[in-house]
Amino acid sequence: MGDAIARDAFTLAEGYFNRLITSVSNESLTASQEISIYPNPATDKIHLSIPSELIINKISLTDIQGRLIIEETGVLDDLDVSGAKPGIYILHLNHSRGLLSHRIVIK
Repeated sequence: MGDAIARDAFTLAEGYFNRLITSVSNESLTASQEISIYPNPATDKIHLSIPSELIINKISLTDIQGRLIIEETGVLDDLDVSGAKPGIYILHLNHSRGLLSHRIVIK
């Protein structure tokens, strides 16, 4: 019974955050089409494929309560998430065209 409740809660939270996450500007929508973030779900690393014309100011990962889990500056090819507990997270990419937020599941 506990597993069923946890699955239902996870599904509810996932649906909520899928509707909640949006880009901040129209330019960010174009940038989000150029940026690849995978795998999702992830286990230990998230690969970031970012066009060279985008300047990355900060990359951060927050949990669904908004607590900062990871923060990096500059361009990264991979973000190490091996220290994060399984759950739903938000990856924030602060870049030269605005802010992109993307839902990430860590198993």
